Amino acid sequence: MNEEGGYLGAMTYQCLYSGVLDRIVQNRRNDDTAVYMIQRLRSTLRQADISSPSFLFDFTKVLLMDSELNVNLQEAFLRRQATAPTDDLELPNLRQREYQELSSRAIALRRVLARVPEEMSDRRTFLETIKEIASSIKKLLDATNAVMQVIHPSVQLSVEKRKREFVHYSKRFSNTLKEYFKDQNATQVSTSANQLIFQTVLLIRTIREKMRKVSSQKSPTSIEVNNQLLSSGYKCGEIIGKGTYSKVQLASSKKHSKNVAIKIINRRSQTDFIIRFLPRELQILPILSHSNIIETYEVIDCGSTVFIIQEYAGGRDLLYQIKKKERLSENISKFLFRQLLEALMYLKTLEIAHRDLKCENIFLDICGNIKLGDFGFSRLMHSNDISHTFCGSRAYVPPEVLRSQPYTGFFVDLWSAGVVLFVMVTGLMPYDDQNPRRMLSKQLQHRLTFPRKILLSEEVKTLIYEILHPIPSQRKQYSDILISTWLADTPYKFRTTNNCNKDDILECL
Repeated sequence: MNEEGGYLGAMTYQCLYSGVLDRIVQNRRNDDTAVYMIQRLRSTLRQADISSPSFLFDFTKVLLMDSELNVNLQEAFLRRQATAPTDDLELPNLRQREYQELSSRAIALRRVLARVPEEMSDRRTFLETIKEIASSIKKLLDATNAVMQVIHPSVQLSVEKRKREFVHYSKRFSNTLKEYFKDQNATQVSTSANQLIFQTVLLIRTIREKMRKVSSQKSPTSIEVNNQLLSSGYKCGEIIGKGTYSKVQLASSKKHSKNVAIKIINRRSQTDFIIRFLPRELQILPILSHSNIIETYEVIDCGSTVFIIQEYAGGRDLLYQIKKKERLSENISKFLFRQLLEALMYLKTLEIAHRDLKCENIFLDICGNIKLGDFGFSRLMHSNDISHTFCGSRAYVPPEVLRSQPYTGFFVDLWSAGVVLFVMVTGLMPYDDQNPRRMLSKQLQHRLTFPRKILLSEEVKTLIYEILHPIPSQRKQYSDILISTWLADTPYKFRTTNNCNKDDILECL
């Protein structure tokens, strides 16, 4: 390795390299793990190119993973950040104002964090630096939110995850500062500052790498898609839906002698969804067989493109019907909610959590029956399994998901069903997701406000209130909902063209 003119400089490099090894040898002479740690450190250094901006990133990763290596090194690393090249915090191929603003905010945060070791010696100066750090963190988060509005949809999930991690380490840094003024532990402050810089680089790196993949991907043309489907017996029509990771096309099927909906997914897009969630969806869909769940007829996997051939529900989605009528009557809501419960209870018997239940993913057939669809975030879950992934739409998820806590998928589906019921009978959302902090506060306080202008029965208000409980285990369960005062007199019913008249159909559509 070329130490001279290297990324850290020869003197700093020698200090970090030999200093770490000497300390391990001296302090852990009788520890068998010391040998492994030394080998690991040397291996990392051999693989790293110290003349590249990523060297500091890679070496810091080693320090943060092994707390034994932190002593006397974190401050040295932090000082180097002040004069470090900014290549790893720049987005050279993304010229939009939002990307450049985020890059400049990331660089500014690194610079102010780098001053921490020198300014801790003067309390007044250090307090001013802390204020500047807090301001820089806020500006970086604001810039990240701006990027989220313009970024390619397939990248949003990854950036959102990095943003949550950055927020987590920002809070940790804040707590470390509070502790510092109690016990003057400077090492912890430096460690936490390095962690925050590390997360900043991760955020920028994620955007850069994911956007590079997006720009290099070639999606199949509409002609290619139509030809592939035609050869399988499907004649494509109009596009009836578009999502972040797929589109849905109406088609006529010779095989099934009716119209079908074809979900088209481009596998070339190596997003988190394609890598993590698509295999689960393809595993779960063939298992499902219920009259209130969209039926999957077949899956055609062409390698780069996946076609999921499904039942076409001709009545649009539930949100469309609610908007058309402003809200649904309690009688119609009872009928629909009873069917939705049947679908969710069926999924639970199969140990499947939907995890993205919302009005847009609930469809109606031509007779006005519920058809639950879009299992893109679904997962097989045993009774004691927990999840950590943020799934679904913010307006429909419970507080434990908003707080990034481990959660049980079935309790999440239960909460989302309560939100759906609220939307059906009021035409409004129970919580304002434009203000996440206030929304979470209301949820945790178990506060729920029903519009005064809408005359609702006390029974439905009580039921919704009991479902939307902030403590998952205290939410009203499916079996209890079925015998609730509001729903007890509504037996399950499935309408067909043979057992319902025209007025019944028009009432629901």
